[in-house]
Amino acid sequence: MTKIKDYNISTTNEIQARYTIKDSFFDAEVTLYFSAERVPQSIDQDVYIHEGLIDYVIEFYIGSERCQQAGFKELYAKMFGANSYTSLTDELRDKAEEHYWKHTPFTPIEELTKAEAEEAFEQLVKKVNKKTVGSVTYSSNHILRKLANIAEKKDVVHAMVVPHTEIKDTTYRDHNVVVIDWQ
Repeated sequence: MTKIKDYNISTTNEIQARYTIKDSFFDAEVTLYFSAERVPQSIDQDVYIHEGLIDYVIEFYIGSERCQQAGFKELYAKMFGANSYTSLTDELRDKAEEHYWKHTPFTPIEELTKAEAEEAFEQLVKKVNKKTVGSVTYSSNHILRKLANIAEKKDVVHAMVVPHTEIKDTTYRDHNVVVIDWQ
């Protein structure tokens, strides 16, 4: 039976989670890298947009000695068969990822209630970049769009051909925006 011990979780524009998985033959230090962005808001949660697992690294230890990757792979394949190492790394990655999702201290944006999303939307709409074209003030902010959808503010998200608010380019583009004000 394997046991998982939490090791470390840190965040930037990615979330890095590191776990130690102990087996009777070896220990594995599994580091998972998730693309993620913190949702800026005032509600009492750390909410992130998780874009999924983008990479992982597994380091193996026998006893307390770190193994060379190629040497461990060769030894494991000799002991358990040609494809066993790939199966092992897939299983360890899946166990670590499952553990992350069960124990993450961060709330995925999709888990916000409608009321929490409405509150976060109202706070964020005050802070995002906005542009006015004709009589429409809008924002291209993708977090604002996600919050609007969760808060069921379907009347504010529209496909429009307007310049993007998050980049300095003034080219008119067809994209979804949050309409903040119709004048």
